[in-house]
Amino acid sequence: MSEHVESAGMLPRGIAKGDPVVCLDATVLRKKTSPPARWTEGTLIEAMSKIHLYVTDPEVKAGLKESSGIGTEATRAATIETLKKRNFVKLTGKGKSKGKHIVSTDLGRMLIDNAPFTLTDPGTTAAWEEGLRAVEAGRITEATFMEAMAATLSPLLDETLRATFEGCGVTIHKCPECGSPLKRIKSKKGGHFWACFNETAHEKPVFMDDVKGEPRAREPEKTAPCPDCGGVMRQKRSRKNSKWVFWACSNENCPLRRDENGAPGDVFDSDK
Repeated sequence: MSEHVESAGMLPRGIAKGDPVVCLDATVLRKKTSPPARWTEGTLIEAMSKIHLYVTDPEVKAGLKESSGIGTEATRAATIETLKKRNFVKLTGKGKSKGKHIVSTDLGRMLIDNAPFTLTDPGTTAAWEEGLRAVEAGRITEATFMEAMAATLSPLLDETLRATFEGCGVTIHKCPECGSPLKRIKSKKGGHFWACFNETAHEKPVFMDDVKGEPRAREPEKTAPCPDCGGVMRQKRSRKNSKWVFWACSNENCPLRRDENGAPGDVFDSDK
């Protein structure tokens, strides 16, 4: 007979491990496990500051704990706002915005599925923080750190930009030159315009006009000699009425002129 188990609460005295037993009764209980609670803006910000709790690698966990997680107190809320504006996450449920649940969108999930693991791994943040501590301690220079970051990120971002985001429930407008996704950007004057995400694919940045939330190719700029000063006049459209076309000189002292068959015409009469 095998050695008796002496630990209290495991087996009664007199019964040994390996002894045969007879089951006299059994009951089946039907239960369901509860999924983890959905994130809110508050709980997500807290999790970002304690991201080490969600990592198993001891070295990575220690690095993330020392760096106080992902981002800073000043940037975590702004990061969530950026994700919402780019339609990667959305709020659901009732109540105030910070009490609503945050769920990922189809577009957000497809981005994570297509992005290289390095870009989505919290351990990458730990490695970057270690690099910043090395700069702070004087072991490496800031230029060396930035060069290493650029060399690492460029191919990873290029790989992500080559992904196809189809069937995500959101219309993905693509750059007419390279086929990469376009992003809608709010201008300083309150309007919007579109730009290509893949800036490295072009010699010059690709910009497009925004027409009711849709990108439209910009018309080639028309110029002509100014009849008043001999400088350069440019054809422009009114912001209030896109059908109204006029000409303006680079010299602000020169008057605005009407458009006549695609060329500068008469000066606008200020009395009318």
